[in-house]
Amino acid sequence: MRILSFAAAVALFACNALAAGPAWHIEKLPDNAPLFQQSGCMGSFSPKGHGADVVFLDDGVDVKAKANIKLGGKIFALDLVSTKASGKQGADSAGLGAHFDRVFKDKAGAVTVVESITVTAEHPEADSTEEKGTLTVTYQGTTQKVEIEGGTAC
Repeated sequence: MRILSFAAAVALFACNALAAGPAWHIEKLPDNAPLFQQSGCMGSFSPKGHGADVVFLDDGVDVKAKANIKLGGKIFALDLVSTKASGKQGADSAGLGAHFDRVFKDKAGAVTVVESITVTAEHPEADSTEEKGTLTVTYQGTTQKVEIEGGTAC
């Protein structure tokens, strides 16, 4: 009987531990997100396999870039605080296989997003690139990481 009780207690604990996830989630951005309203270059990223569900937008520039993400029902406006191209701080790198690590934060410092992407295809005729990688989002003391795909178009 004790073994059964111990096993039941372990199962109950395990179920509670799994159910106690973060109080927030990375959500699909609505069509009225601030960056959807601007013109010019735009990086648009969705969770891998969910191309219609844009969860991260950035304005695709190298200096003073802006971005949007929706967490826990709120859209956050983010600013680029650091960037590395192909592993080099501040380097201007482009082309197939180029890798970018860009860190964005909101003004209050409540949200940090690390966009880590690699160029997987180029379309010079359309002034666009395809990219894939990860978003690592820290908010309310927890971090979530999601595989993303999308690209930048001008």
